[in-house]
Amino acid sequence: MSHPLIILFVSFLCIQIGCESQGNNPAAVPPSGLAGSKPQAAPALPQGHPPVGNQAQAPAAPQLPATPNHGGVQVQQAQDVKLVGTVVETFNAASYTYVKFKDDSAKELWAAILKIDLKQGQKIEVNQQMVMDNFQSKSLNRTFDRIIFGTAKVLQ
Repeated sequence: MSHPLIILFVSFLCIQIGCESQGNNPAAVPPSGLAGSKPQAAPALPQGHPPVGNQAQAPAAPQLPATPNHGGVQVQQAQDVKLVGTVVETFNAASYTYVKFKDDSAKELWAAILKIDLKQGQKIEVNQQMVMDNFQSKSLNRTFDRIIFGTAKVLQ
């Protein structure tokens, strides 16, 4: 026999012997991969994680702290708040429209909403989903003291 055929034959035998030994005793090596160790229960999934395999998990409601601190950026809890106002300034960046608007009390607010065509003077309703203080937009190279994230629609 030639040298490559011998290697092939020996490899085939090793594979067969290895497969037979696994087939006869599948629990010889636990799922952790460490011989002699006992299989451990999978760690609990984080809150809100979808079930894996046949695990069941109760549906989770979003649970955000009232004002967590993310590296100096304050994030307020998600709320279902609708704000109505008049567009003062607007521009698009990436898939967002940044809009400065005055609410009914003449307070000026900034919002980052999903891209929408807005013009100065239009009346809009902003559906507030999250508020951030000291938000730094890297794409705009600008920091907003306070900005609302959400969606909006034109009322006029």
